[in-house]
Amino acid sequence: MTPFLIGQVLKPQGIKGELKVKCLCDVVSFAEIDSIFVGEENKLLNEQKIKNARLNEKGFAYLQLLGVDDRNSAEAFKDKLIFIDEENVPKLEDGVFFIKDLIGCEVFFDGGEKIGIISSIDDFGSADVITVKNENKELRFPHLEKIVKEINIDKKQFIVIKEEFNQVVVD
Repeated sequence: MTPFLIGQVLKPQGIKGELKVKCLCDVVSFAEIDSIFVGEENKLLNEQKIKNARLNEKGFAYLQLLGVDDRNSAEAFKDKLIFIDEENVPKLEDGVFFIKDLIGCEVFFDGGEKIGIISSIDDFGSADVITVKNENKELRFPHLEKIVKEINIDKKQFIVIKEEFNQVVVD
């Protein structure tokens, strides 16, 4: 199995063992999967069967796992990561990428000048914010269509339009 990260347990919810989960992947719906793997980045725990799943409009899922019937049992899952087998991840449309595939991409201006390497991407609501690190500093900019000229995952390259980038970048 190749683990694919889809969420993180934030805390127990209520007294019946339900878990509040931050969704980290918008192409996989917890309501459509039967089981998950819970653990840490380099250590997966046993497979867990989903008894019930519900979603809210704020990007959180609430999961009830089989055999986790009270708050005390649910406490053991706090802060754990949730994975599924990568084989069960739906194929993406052209021009849509997983964050994990963008991390580590080299960022260039459209003229060829290297800016740095993508170190993280955060979701702050209106647009994802990309953090690029180079030897000197850390730069942040929103992932907007008007800024991004091309993304080539095979070459690990992310090309931005210099004039647009310079208007929005924060260091």
